[in-house]
Amino acid sequence: MRVILTQDVSNVGAGGALVEVHRGYAMNYLIPRGLALPATAEKARQLSHQKRLVEDQKKKREKSARGVATALEALTLSIAVKVGEGEKMFGSVTNMDIAALLKDQGHEIDRRKIHIDEPIKNLGLHDVRVDLGDGVSAHLKLHVVAESAA
Repeated sequence: MRVILTQDVSNVGAGGALVEVHRGYAMNYLIPRGLALPATAEKARQLSHQKRLVEDQKKKREKSARGVATALEALTLSIAVKVGEGEKMFGSVTNMDIAALLKDQGHEIDRRKIHIDEPIKNLGLHDVRVDLGDGVSAHLKLHVVAESAA
């Protein structure tokens, strides 16, 4: 019997897949539990249409993320921090600080998507990776400078 899976089912297939299973398995297990629907021509057309819509939305999100990545990679952020003797920083620059800098530049990025290889505890130029989703990431430069004593 051909069924359309509504969810991922182990050893059968992924959600949305059109699969062939034994009639008893479909009628006694998959369909009553809402894991599958009987495959009809109309439901197969709906499934195909739904897959196309999801694919189009994914392509739009990826294109948008690539545009943001291009804009972010053109940026060089600069942050002034307090330093003590010997150019030693007080504390470190965190992903929250970088998210605030990006927000000031007009880019609303969640702090959990900003990845720093190691805590930024010294002055200079640092590389920061931003995960934009859909397999797209951007690398931006962060310039950490000493705060001027004014």
